[in-house]
Amino acid sequence: MPDYPITLTDSPAPADIEVVRQGLESYDASQGAVVDWVPLALFARDPEENIIAGLTGSTYWGYLYVGRLWTDQRLRQTGLGSQLLEQAEQEARRRGCHSAHLMTGDFNALPFYLKRGYVVRRIARYAARMRKAIGRIFLHSNAVTCPLYSALLYS
Repeated sequence: MPDYPITLTDSPAPADIEVVRQGLESYDASQGAVVDWVPLALFARDPEENIIAGLTGSTYWGYLYVGRLWTDQRLRQTGLGSQLLEQAEQEARRRGCHSAHLMTGDFNALPFYLKRGYVVRRIARYAARMRKAIGRIFLHSNAVTCPLYSALLYS
């Protein structure tokens, strides 16, 4: 096998990321897979146009993926995060999605998602740079399909 140099970076050039994305999408399409990855971002702004909450993710293969959902600490428990998630789910339905998935930590927003009908799909424990081991919790919801749904539990 030829020796190809491999570079590691924590700040990749957007053009480099695009090469990888296009390469994978081209391969997937050649194998008959539907290539429908579309970014999704919602932002709440204060009167001065500062972002005070946001949700970033994507839709693909019939799923909404919530990558990050953040609300300014001062505005938590106000319903703003719920509004962002509801609007993301609504857009996902418009895009033809049937389910949603995300990952959160056991120290993080687990009760928020459980209250909104998300169910735990898997828990992975790992030692982090924190004082204790934390769990990464993978959640799933069929809320994108229908507001009233029966939750699916995965092992």
